[in-house]
Amino acid sequence: MVARMANLLRELSDAWAREGDSPPARAALSGWAIARPEVARFPSPAHLVRAAHSRADVAAQHLIDDLTEHAAVDPWAARTVLQAVLPGLARLTRDHIDMVGTGHEPFADIGELDQFLLCTAFERITVIAAEVPAFRLRSLLDSTWSRLAPTPPPIVATGTTVCP
Repeated sequence: MVARMANLLRELSDAWAREGDSPPARAALSGWAIARPEVARFPSPAHLVRAAHSRADVAAQHLIDDLTEHAAVDPWAARTVLQAVLPGLARLTRDHIDMVGTGHEPFADIGELDQFLLCTAFERITVIAAEVPAFRLRSLLDSTWSRLAPTPPPIVATGTTVCP
């Protein structure tokens, strides 16, 4: 099971290694630099994500947070944000491995869990800027997790539903 998860995440990372530094990616970054000149210090979206992952470059993290404003209409912005939050999504998978199994768990295998998290995060990436004014990357991971977290059934007392 773990190998399948690693394969999906590795495939995304491998694709990013090729595409995040490609001429179309660099062109997208040049377009972002028109509105945010500080983006121009990075030669490509791949470099921007690496800087944000280093945690030492808070400005890079803020720039990726700002890219969510373009993610609904700019596939490169959306993909850059996805790559930036990929380690957080991997952490969610590791933290919720108990949701995988053949019993009453919602996911039959780790690949299904990963796919759910990636699809949910990508959908959230395209709308998060309209919903949250700041700390969008954190909000994105939190809202992805909240869709994963099981909702407790309502408590029924004497035939009426009571909100827990």
